[in-house]
Amino acid sequence: MFAETSGTFTSNVALVRRDPQTDEFFVASGGAAFTQRLGYNVRFDSAVRLSLYRYDKFRELDFQSVDASGGFAWAPPQLRGAEASVRYAFTELTTGSGGDEFYRNHALLLGLQKVVPFSRAHSVYFGVNAQWSWTEPAVAEREEYVAFAGYHLQATRRIDADLFYRYGRYAYTEAGDRRDNNHSLSVTLRYAPVEWAAISATSFFGINRARPDVFDYDVWNGGVTLQMAVRF
Repeated sequence: MFAETSGTFTSNVALVRRDPQTDEFFVASGGAAFTQRLGYNVRFDSAVRLSLYRYDKFRELDFQSVDASGGFAWAPPQLRGAEASVRYAFTELTTGSGGDEFYRNHALLLGLQKVVPFSRAHSVYFGVNAQWSWTEPAVAEREEYVAFAGYHLQATRRIDADLFYRYGRYAYTEAGDRRDNNHSLSVTLRYAPVEWAAISATSFFGINRARPDVFDYDVWNGGVTLQMAVRF
C-alpha cells in the first residue's frame, strides 16, 4: 500500500504551441500494488491508484484520476537477461468540480526491457514497448510506439538518482492524419531516510512535434514528491 503527495511547477500548463502559461499544481495519490511470482521466470503484478490534481491559477483544469493495471512479466534464459511483458491498463478521468467523467481508456501494452548492471552502485536500462488503446471520446484514441533508456545510480544506501529519456511515436486512429513525435528527458534525485518513506526532486523537459503543427509544444516541469509505502 502506498501514498504520495507532490507539488510541481509547470512552464506550459495547457501544453499549447503559442502563449504558454505557467502554473503550480498539487497531486495527492493513494493505492495498492500486488506482486506474485508464478515460477522462476514468470511474475504477475497489479496495481490500483486514485489521484487528485489541483491547480493554483487554472482551477478549471482540476481533475481526478482512477488507474488500474495488471499483467505478466517473463524473463526466460533465451532473452539473455531481458524481460518481456504484457499488460492491461484502465484509466478514468473526472472533473474536479462535479466529478463528471470526461475521459476513459482501455489499453493493451506489450514491452521488452533489459537492465545492464555495471556494479552494485550503478546500471543502465533500455527497452521498447507498444500500446493500443480504446478511448471515450474516440478522438483521443491512439497507438503508441516507444523506445526508452535510463541510467540509475545508487550513490549511498539512502540516496539514488535516475536519468531517463523516452521517445514516443503516437498515431491517432480517430483524429485524421495526426501524428506526434514526443521526446522527454527527466532527472530524479531520491532520498529515503527510512525504509517506508522517501522524498524526491524531479526535473522534466518535454518536446512534442506533431502533424498538424498546432499540437506542437515544449514544457518544463520541476517538483518535489513525498512517498510512503507499507509492504507485506
